[in-house]
Amino acid sequence: MKKRFVLPVEEDLQLLGTTQDALLVLDLETERIVEASPQACALLGYSRATLCTQPLDALVPAKERTLFQSVLLGTKEAANPLHFRLSNGSLLPVELHSIRLQHQGRKLGILLFRALQLYPEAELLLRLLHTQDFLGLFGVRAGRLVHANPPFATLLGYERPELLLGRPIDELLSADALRQVQRLTARRRGGRVAAAKITFRHHQGYTLEAATLITTTAEPQQPTLWGLVYSTQEAQQQFYARERQILEGLVRGEPQEALLDALCYALEARIPGGTCTVLLLREGRLWRGASHMPSAYDAAIEGIAIGPNVGSCGTAAFLGEPVWAHDVQRDARWAAYRDLADTFGFQACWSYPILDRQGTVLGTFAMYFSAPRAPLKEEQAALARSAALAALILETYRLQQEHKLLSQVARQTTNGVVITDAQRRVVWVNEGFTRLTGYQLEEVRGQPLISYLQGPQTDAQTVAEIRRGLLEGHPVRVRIYNYRKDGTGFWNHLSIDPLWDSEGTLVGFIGIENDVTDLVTREQELERARAEAEAAARLKSAFLANLSHEVRTPLNSILGFTDLLEEALATHQLEDLLEFTGIIRRAGRRLLQLINDMLELSRLEADRLTLEQEPCSLASIVQEAVAELQPLAMRKKLHLHARIEAVPPIRGDARRLHQVLVNLIGNAIKYTDQGEVCVELTAETLPHPQVVLRVIDTGRGIPPEFVSRIFDPFWQAPSEAARGEGSGLGLTITKRLVEQMHGQITVDSILGKGTTFTVTFPALPDLLSDAKS
Repeated sequence: MKKRFVLPVEEDLQLLGTTQDALLVLDLETERIVEASPQACALLGYSRATLCTQPLDALVPAKERTLFQSVLLGTKEAANPLHFRLSNGSLLPVELHSIRLQHQGRKLGILLFRALQLYPEAELLLRLLHTQDFLGLFGVRAGRLVHANPPFATLLGYERPELLLGRPIDELLSADALRQVQRLTARRRGGRVAAAKITFRHHQGYTLEAATLITTTAEPQQPTLWGLVYSTQEAQQQFYARERQILEGLVRGEPQEALLDALCYALEARIPGGTCTVLLLREGRLWRGASHMPSAYDAAIEGIAIGPNVGSCGTAAFLGEPVWAHDVQRDARWAAYRDLADTFGFQACWSYPILDRQGTVLGTFAMYFSAPRAPLKEEQAALARSAALAALILETYRLQQEHKLLSQVARQTTNGVVITDAQRRVVWVNEGFTRLTGYQLEEVRGQPLISYLQGPQTDAQTVAEIRRGLLEGHPVRVRIYNYRKDGTGFWNHLSIDPLWDSEGTLVGFIGIENDVTDLVTREQELERARAEAEAAARLKSAFLANLSHEVRTPLNSILGFTDLLEEALATHQLEDLLEFTGIIRRAGRRLLQLINDMLELSRLEADRLTLEQEPCSLASIVQEAVAELQPLAMRKKLHLHARIEAVPPIRGDARRLHQVLVNLIGNAIKYTDQGEVCVELTAETLPHPQVVLRVIDTGRGIPPEFVSRIFDPFWQAPSEAARGEGSGLGLTITKRLVEQMHGQITVDSILGKGTTFTVTFPALPDLLSDAKS
């Protein structure tokens, strides 16, 4: 149950009555008033019971609510009068100041105000004494204590405030601290903020430090000094307590933004008067992580690019160093953002970079103040400590997110995943591993990585290779025959990689297991098919070798005896029988050509035909082939000619190129009854430098349905097959020869109008310019 605020003691009530200052205590979470002094009730026209139920918005005009929030947050001190709405609806101009505190778990705002009609003189800070039981209060007149409240007495180790009254102030303060109070008093009389950390003497003799606000009152007899005290040691203890709470929340997995927000509250309590933000760095820009600044300010700087002169946060993130802008209106790094600072009412901004262990900037902490202010050493240390804790939060959250993602991937992958410690003992397996092997984590935890899947057919040499890789900390990639829990075997493609921490220490291994039994089966089937194909190829080679020996040898004898027979017939004047010897010769040569073609095709398919790869001039080869086949064209009364341009050499085998040309030109003459056969030779540069050879005829053409099969072995058009013309291997051999010389061959044909065969070869680049010149 939250502790209710207590009413002031009688002595403090009398003091409040003499100062005429009014006080409201506001719950910052609900923004409702929870306590009011008699002066506040009298000025606003409410009873205390009614006023303590009002929301702050009921007392503040709508147009001034933003400025009220800025004063309440400590980011702006009101330079002009503000107004409270009275119970009768009228507006009361007031001078307003605020303090934010946390007491017994509640975030509180103390609003101190005076009616400007009653007090034309404006004081910048709190002159009022506290109305709660957690702030120390002392009053000094003529160098002696004339007032002390219980919290102040407790702070200095006295049982009752009365034990302090009448004591000289220099008994409680050292000479340095007394001079510091005197300077603060002069500063306060000059209308400036008078606050600092002052060292007091404890009743037991040691010293302690406390944040102290100094103000003065003008009384008829002589000035009186008042001090409002808050123990910074207690604040530091509370700061450390909040740190512990934040760390506990980090362990529990609380959201990142909530932890950063709690860290902001802790730092604000440690450094009174400051407003905290955390900005996160992503891709060179700063984004809101947690903020107690107005939302309009957050929106104005959201996504700002970092740089050497981008205020405090942008510069700190860019340099990776703290930036202490004591006065933003004079700091060159704030030159482009001074209007923004003026709009939101802050004059100092400290920023501390958040760095990970490698020194990478993750973001920045920032503290904003309504007045120019330089940090104390302990405040710098508190900001550094908070930045380190923020780095821990951000890094832990990142690792948690990565772990969550990797765990999800590992659980859902179909492969088996095994993780071991540095001693190669299993610490975790995924569901895929259980599906693959049948083993649950509880059954294999603590066992060596490769001990539980071996069986009779597991290769011992492969197991030794795995062990050697694990001992040396090297990656392992093997295919091994393993056994499931039920005894069935499977081929396992196993990949093992070492795991290293950020310091380079081996912390374990991760193994990925994949059932490749189907793949191994297909590979074995392919291996059997390859062996069968090789056996067939050897059989074919043996058959062709036998054909060459057993058929070509007697066939050559037949052709030789045919020549002798023709001579004998001519001698005996039996020329009418020469027709039959001609039939024998043509049939024998056709059969011999078929055998030669089959042998050559066999060598091409087996890659046993060796071709020369030397620079060749296609122009001279075209000229020789055209000249060689000119008599054949003349017998059919065809015009055979060549159009040759200057082309670069190509790399190939000159004898085989001649064979290709003779085959293409011979086919063109063979299937052209009238017209012409033209051989074109040109050079092209697109899409790349190449030499283009075209054999164009005006012959019969090829039916469209047969064009795609023109290069198939032994294929002939039905009309050709009926006439028994050719072996059906000439174009097949031609295509294989062209491709072995890195060329390409294509065919275009129009039935009844002719056919064009196009052969392209890569040009030799270094000789292309010479050919053009």
